Amino acid sequence: MMRQQHPNADNGLGYLLVVLGLSLFVGCNDGNSLKIPRKTSQLNGWQGVMIKYGTTCPDCCDLVFPGNFGGADKKQLQVLIKLVRNGTKIDDVDCMRPVQYYALRHLLQLAVVRQDAGAALSLLSPSAHGGFNLDGEVAEEYAGEYQLRVLEKFKDLRPLLNIKREQELADSICSWLEVLGEKSDRIRVKRVISRLQTEGFSQFAALFSKRCKGSYN
Repeated sequence: MMRQQHPNADNGLGYLLVVLGLSLFVGCNDGNSLKIPRKTSQLNGWQGVMIKYGTTCPDCCDLVFPGNFGGADKKQLQVLIKLVRNGTKIDDVDCMRPVQYYALRHLLQLAVVRQDAGAALSLLSPSAHGGFNLDGEVAEEYAGEYQLRVLEKFKDLRPLLNIKREQELADSICSWLEVLGEKSDRIRVKRVISRLQTEGFSQFAALFSKRCKGSYN
């Protein structure tokens, strides 16, 4: 009997390069990484990052990263991940959301718009770089707004998935769907499962469907 291979088996080199690339920049010591300002206010003008006022409401401000920040420069990608992990420790600007929110939104933009594999992997698997310290609304929406979005929008999932990561994703997204998911979210999950089946991730699709059973019917 022929043994079924995981889809990654045909793209082992690509998967290895993505993982090694992420490991290298996450594992950088302080001497090889960018030194992040101690306060959110000090990010204004640093590495092209800006605090913009009045963009969403008259009394609001937002942290805006340059479009390709963290794409070509892996040290900048490390900065984004560190801001997600420890951003609440440097928040000192009252008119904006927590800095980790803006870092996550930028990682998502890199992943789904610019199709950056490092950003996509960091969102799919926070455990690959020590986990994210999320709380409040950001923690509640993470699985649906970030992990599920990457599964929907990232074009080539093969280098990013393995059996352990698939189990983590199914648990994370289905737990979110059970508690906070709406009808539109159930439709999104169905479409992702269908995509996985079509693209050769039959085992992941079956696991996803079984774990979410009763949550998206």
